[in-house]
Amino acid sequence: MKQLRWFGLFLFVLFAGSSCDDDVAADGTKRGRLFYVGNVEKNNKEYTVFVYNRYETIESSEQSSSTFWYWLTYTVDTKTGKTVHQTEFYVDENSGNFMGVSDKYAFFLRLDGVTAIDLHKDNAIIEPEMLKKRIGSVTPALKGNIASLETDGYFNLRAITKQGDIYLLNPTTLKGKPIADNLSLLPEYQLKNKLPDYGNSTLINGRIHGYIVDDTTTLALEPSDEANTHKRYLHTLHHPSRNDFYEMIKGMTQEKSDSTLFLDGNMMGLNDSIVTVEYLSALGSTGVQKIGAYNMRTHRFLWSKPVATLYDHTGAGNYHILFWNTDGKSFFIYSQENGYTPVSLVDARTGKIKWKF
Repeated sequence: MKQLRWFGLFLFVLFAGSSCDDDVAADGTKRGRLFYVGNVEKNNKEYTVFVYNRYETIESSEQSSSTFWYWLTYTVDTKTGKTVHQTEFYVDENSGNFMGVSDKYAFFLRLDGVTAIDLHKDNAIIEPEMLKKRIGSVTPALKGNIASLETDGYFNLRAITKQGDIYLLNPTTLKGKPIADNLSLLPEYQLKNKLPDYGNSTLINGRIHGYIVDDTTTLALEPSDEANTHKRYLHTLHHPSRNDFYEMIKGMTQEKSDSTLFLDGNMMGLNDSIVTVEYLSALGSTGVQKIGAYNMRTHRFLWSKPVATLYDHTGAGNYHILFWNTDGKSFFIYSQENGYTPVSLVDARTGKIKWKF
């Protein structure tokens, strides 16, 4: 098995020159489909982690081809955007599912078990059996006694013993404790897997998309006239507690809270009284898709600019993806058209690009 793996790596190195130039970003790093971006911490210093999935088809001199699937992790200095560490983790098309990250590791589920990547070293891949040994070295009850590793619905990392007992693992320290209800919801036992939707968005009645202000209040961007869905305004929804969905819908009232028009607008985030919103400057071919931070207290934009000025893109299209940073003060935005274009980190209060990776 090891011989086959090394042979595959040899082929990759031998024929890597046949890959297309656009498979590599302008800064020389490889990209692909972005699965996760977010911040981690080590020794009270923040780093930003990018996790990409990628495959390459290499043509050999005999005109046969081989496909290489792998994951890429980049650990980046959050202040400067400079790469600190990186790892390439080779898998196949049927295994290697991303499970999540902690402040120290990225975890992947393969057919032969869970593999971890140390985010603070270069190409430090911890294979399944070695990972089990590391866990056992800090939790004596699990030493030589782990049957499997898995995650649950809360993204807890769990170790299952050979006797069927379940331990929750701290995914940073790898220390385990017997499972208990009061542990399952603690952040120190949960992997970072979901990309943050800052402000806790919600969908009410399958139609109204808004951001939760409190248990009985939701902020939404809705048309005042249901016959004209292009003209959207900020509305405050008042309703009973969310504990009873039927009563919440039945007792909900809606009031227009601002007269500013957002053509075909969509709320992207809510931080205190600041709403991040995308909208059109006008309908039709002259319209420009814009994004801005709108202050509901002063009824003014802190900033507003064309979305396309915030990220690198190819062609005439303007298709992008926006992910919030875990601090809620900045967001990542990048082109959906080309996975190899840089990701921009944008200050949500000023609209200025901090850096591009």
